Amino acid sequence: MRKNFSLIVLGENGSSIKEISFNQKQLLLAGLFLTGFVLFITIIFYKISILKEISPDTQKLETALSMQSNQLVTQRKKILNFNNKIEMLKKDLQRLNRYEKEVKIIAGIEAIDDSSRNLVGIGGPQSSD
Repeated sequence: MRKNFSLIVLGENGSSIKEISFNQKQLLLAGLFLTGFVLFITIIFYKISILKEISPDTQKLETALSMQSNQLVTQRKKILNFNNKIEMLKKDLQRLNRYEKEVKIIAGIEAIDDSSRNLVGIGGPQSSD
């Protein structure tokens, strides 16, 4: 025999009385549903509180990441500029070395290569001195 539970509802003026009957299975299902609903709402509020705590941290991390990205771009530009300066210095050094050799040759400090001596000449045949 199943147990029935009755709920008596009184009207405002007390003259009307209503009786609502529930069996044990219906109450169990209603209790499980109510427990699940409360659990679901609790989980939602818990997740929302976690998201509220994480949100400022996420914004701080995004700000830090954008600052680091800007620093990387700036450093890359500086490295490229430094590389360009080094290349310019290499070219200047090569020109200076060529100019130094020319000055030494003109001053007679450095001997001219025999291979280049045969290529440079003015006028007639070489003397056999």
